[in-house]
Amino acid sequence: MLVCIEGVDGVGKSTIASEVRKAFTLNNVILCSDPCREHPATLAIRQFLLARGKTLPVATQIQLFEAARAILMHDFIMPALRSGALVICDRFWLSTIVYQEATELNKYPIDILFYLSDSKDNIKSRISKFNIVSDFSTIDDIALDVLNSRYRKAIADNSEHISRVVDVDASSISNAVEHIVQVISDVLPHMTIYNKDFDV
Repeated sequence: MLVCIEGVDGVGKSTIASEVRKAFTLNNVILCSDPCREHPATLAIRQFLLARGKTLPVATQIQLFEAARAILMHDFIMPALRSGALVICDRFWLSTIVYQEATELNKYPIDILFYLSDSKDNIKSRISKFNIVSDFSTIDDIALDVLNSRYRKAIADNSEHISRVVDVDASSISNAVEHIVQVISDVLPHMTIYNKDFDV
């Protein structure tokens, strides 16, 4: 099963994805990111995109994201799914639609999409506190509204590629982790939850 965790920059995706993975320690679970940090080729693409940022033409950014995603699918996700693993992906192709406004993408099927949301003040605080690099030049209330609207539209427009969407309140990281773990456990009852302390 492929689970994707999405949301705007600073909403807590990476932290929550990591904690969900920890909850299923010793199960057949793969945690990855898009672009993937765990593969040398996609890590190089990721670092290049972070270094160049908005200086690259948008079409080039989209092509690089697509190349990295194809490697991620071929080398990580598909082999893991064939082995019966639960794959948790921190971001996926929806973010390219939202941030780069891509219209033509390879839209790989998603079994469960967890869409994280939080207050604008909390998101801006995290971006500032952790020095998060955003795809937007400035993150203010208007930018966050735009991003959230784009996400909602992208999710609605691509419903045929997403089997289930679950909205998650990320104002409490521990509650968000508990919510996601419970949904996954309901779908995959054979999974054992080893870490039930979600006090992040």
